[in-house]
Amino acid sequence: MLFIRIIILIAFLILPVFCSAEIKETGGASIEDLNKAIAANPKNSDIYYKRGLAHAQSGDTAEAIKDFTRAIALNPGNADAYYYRGRAHSKSGQNDMAIEDFKEAIEINTDYYKAYYNRGLLYYDKGLYDNAVKDFDMAIEINPKYAFAFYHRGLAYALSGYTEKSIDDFQKACGLDLKIACKKLRSLLGDRQSKPLVPKQDE
Repeated sequence: MLFIRIIILIAFLILPVFCSAEIKETGGASIEDLNKAIAANPKNSDIYYKRGLAHAQSGDTAEAIKDFTRAIALNPGNADAYYYRGRAHSKSGQNDMAIEDFKEAIEINTDYYKAYYNRGLLYYDKGLYDNAVKDFDMAIEINPKYAFAFYHRGLAYALSGYTEKSIDDFQKACGLDLKIACKKLRSLLGDRQSKPLVPKQDE
């Protein structure tokens, strides 16, 4: 069981919480262009938001957070600004602030499945597996083809002792062509055959 826990934790850690490839496009505008646009129109929330994305893409999370904060101040209903500020906070290790940002994004847009998913990752990282599972549940309910949500819910189930549920989620994620889930499934089934595990019973 300890071996499985170690493997699962490693599998979780190699997947970054903040991936630049997932950031929305800034329309091709450079930070310099956006600086000029802000100088000409300092009350435009969208320009700060786009510059925040550009800073995040360049790896400057501190400046990204500042710009997302300005965007939110000018437009408190911008769920994306909360979401990406949460991603930046998470990358900076400010996980509690990230959780609050994802919460705000969800309150504005209840179908924001990526906000549920990313908050679930942070709950997982804190060892709050029940909370993590609930957020992954919501992400999957909104987007039933979200392979990463199945995969990470499977990890949370495995670390909570729900072996059968974890296997089922890894199978679903694998069926959605998530290769890391297929690898995890083979590893878990192989270890199970050599050392059977008794799943934790539902209360």
